[in-house]
Amino acid sequence: MIVLKKEEAVMFYGVIGFIAVFITLCSLEVKLRTVVKQNDRIIELLERQNRE
Repeated sequence: MIVLKKEEAVMFYGVIGFIAVFITLCSLEVKLRTVVKQNDRIIELLERQNRE
């Protein structure tokens, strides 16, 4: 079993936490982009309907 010193454990969990936050933010950004694309399509369709 590997035993970490307190400083090493804090750094280890800090790095893991940072990576987890980074991945979460990236996935949220992707979701936001798809929502924005869908909204753009809806706005485009509504504008087309208003022209007709």
